[in-house]
Amino acid sequence: MEYVMVPVPEEFVAEVTQYLQWNTGSIPPDLWDEEGIVRFVDGLDEQARTLLLHAATCASEIVVLPVHDAAVVAGCTDREVVGLVVELNEAVRAVGGPPFVIATALLHEATPTGPDSWSVNMPSPIAELVLDAVGHSHDPRDQYDRLREPRDEDE
Repeated sequence: MEYVMVPVPEEFVAEVTQYLQWNTGSIPPDLWDEEGIVRFVDGLDEQARTLLLHAATCASEIVVLPVHDAAVVAGCTDREVVGLVVELNEAVRAVGGPPFVIATALLHEATPTGPDSWSVNMPSPIAELVLDAVGHSHDPRDQYDRLREPRDEDE
């Protein structure tokens, strides 16, 4: 296996590290169908839905999402975000989705304790599947509103 070394400016190390960790593979196109994603997101409570969609948006834009920032957006505590991550993965597996959709990771050069030490991550291909299913708005609440709009086949 060959390696390539590329210098990365210090201020972009976290973003580049996240990108490389989560985007070096590919996912099968039939991993999780759009209707299944929409049903899944529709069944989530407000905090879980907001966390999932915000994490997907951040992943698609290659933005590091600290747990504390995710908690603020979801309207819960840092510890609740970590619990929601576990619940979301279990719920996705239960409906036949991919086995691993969202995770926490230690932020670059952080100590392993405290709310500013961890980030919420999602593989970019999974984020794109979710965002394609519910719409590409950058506001998670707007994305969910699109789910509530009548579809052509529903009319």
